[in-house]
Amino acid sequence: MPILWAIDHPRRLVEATARDILRRPDIEAFLDGIAIAATLSYRKLFDATQSTIELGEGDLTSISAWVHKSSSTTQMGAVAIVVGSDEMYEHALAFEALTAARRPLKVFRQLRDAQKWLDENRGVAPRHQDLDLDSGSEI
Repeated sequence: MPILWAIDHPRRLVEATARDILRRPDIEAFLDGIAIAATLSYRKLFDATQSTIELGEGDLTSISAWVHKSSSTTQMGAVAIVVGSDEMYEHALAFEALTAARRPLKVFRQLRDAQKWLDENRGVAPRHQDLDLDSGSEI
């Protein structure tokens, strides 16, 4: 399995590590898994430093649509994505651009920087329907 993940309920944190080649079905299975576990409101640390990515045209948009749909019904926790390669960095930045308005999300090159940022972002974002996305404030 390309994505291994664990839940730390006391810390309200999901820690995921990606290995090998990541494809859309791997990412969707991860997202479905954390949704079923009712941890979308938890902070997430996604370590992709040991993986590469293969996404087809439209895959990132489809994954982002999943996040948009989920954020309309559930509060979303902050996400820190840690990458090792320039290719992964570009994909992560594109994902950030497509979904960051839904909850705090930041891309990192160093795991310790991501952990520090997550510690500073312990809250959850409001549900998408509770936001005025034009001004970025709660209604």
